[in-house]
Amino acid sequence: MQSLGAIAYDPIWFFYRGPESKNGEIEAHSGHFKYLAKKTISIGVQGSGTYAQASRILDASGFDHLPQFVYLPDAEAVKALRSGKIDGAFIVDAYEAPNVQALLSDPNLHLVTFKRAEADVKIIPYLHILNVPQGSFDLKRNFPSQDMKLLATTTNLLVDDRMHPAIQF
Repeated sequence: MQSLGAIAYDPIWFFYRGPESKNGEIEAHSGHFKYLAKKTISIGVQGSGTYAQASRILDASGFDHLPQFVYLPDAEAVKALRSGKIDGAFIVDAYEAPNVQALLSDPNLHLVTFKRAEADVKIIPYLHILNVPQGSFDLKRNFPSQDMKLLATTTNLLVDDRMHPAIQF
């Protein structure tokens, strides 16, 4: 296998419902989430990309007091979050994806900024930081209301030795 390079970012989105958190409340400190301690959070179906990335980020944060996790496919997590059946959801998908657009357009939901993104990418080196300027998702709503940072993985184009070099080029 060879990589021909990264072709796209796959942001790691964490949406939640309820009052908007204050600076840092959503981050893990001393092994627990102050803000989400008793909330139900979808971290994706076991074996999925969402599950893998959410688990890696949560593990790196050193959780010992975990919120109640559920393992929903992304589309089900979107419905459950919008209807109030769960309190938060991790989703790994492109900005243009219908699930992401549905959540971004819902004024009752909030998006987490990864305030410790620089530390996250030092610990999980395949992650990248995406800087999101204020208002860039919705200028009329001024969403997000401040500059924020997302974490992202990349989609890589892989080939094996059976592919002709001319096609690889």
